[in-house]
Amino acid sequence: MAIKNKPKVLIVTPTADHKDYCLSDWADNICGLSYDNLDMLIIDNSKDKNHIDEFSKYKFRPKTFITHIERTEKHEDIRHLMKDCNNFGNAFAIKNGYDYVLSVESDVFPPCKNAVEILLSHKREVVGFDYFIGQYHNSMPVVFERLSNDFFFTNDVQSTAKSGLLNHDGKLKIVPNLGLGFLLISRSVFSEIPFRVDDSEWSLKDSKNFAHADTFFHVDLQKKGIPTWCDTSYICTHKNQSWIRILEKDKK
Repeated sequence: MAIKNKPKVLIVTPTADHKDYCLSDWADNICGLSYDNLDMLIIDNSKDKNHIDEFSKYKFRPKTFITHIERTEKHEDIRHLMKDCNNFGNAFAIKNGYDYVLSVESDVFPPCKNAVEILLSHKREVVGFDYFIGQYHNSMPVVFERLSNDFFFTNDVQSTAKSGLLNHDGKLKIVPNLGLGFLLISRSVFSEIPFRVDDSEWSLKDSKNFAHADTFFHVDLQKKGIPTWCDTSYICTHKNQSWIRILEKDKK
């Protein structure tokens, strides 16, 4: 898929030592992406600052930047740690003149080698692929997980909560939330909308869990009238560690 005047894209991936179980496979897959104007920023937020040395064992893309973010007292709440990592990525992209940030979580795998070209071809400000979240038999695509919450006020896939994967019909659709697993964000957005968390605004009722920065990001997009688009042609593989443990148990 040829793209004229190829935009400069930066993969931004916050990660930590607890994701090392899939680091080797993930690095191989990221290297396999065919788009050639693609750099990478890995933000290690492990408690052990020396964990950054672990990345030297693996082959990443030719132009890969690796840094470590020091944890502070506020980072005991992981949501603030992730928010700061994502904002660090935005600042890096702004400073170095990137046209797009491609947010890729370190346990979410590209669905195909030309994934970047596909997303760029849509010419949207925010567009990505779906992936499964949740635990075991309760897992579901991320776009479905938010449908029952009043926090999101636009949604073109209302039936997905019941019809499930039938709504993945290969079309480009507006969704209320697509997380940050594999999401392409244009400079017009990442330079204007910072990541944030605000417990006074909203939290998950009857739960100890509060909304994360990715949730607030998609809400802020909607407030500004910027749709989140999902290319339903593909679903990314999410190698959740707890799922892997179940598979290992089954093998035994």
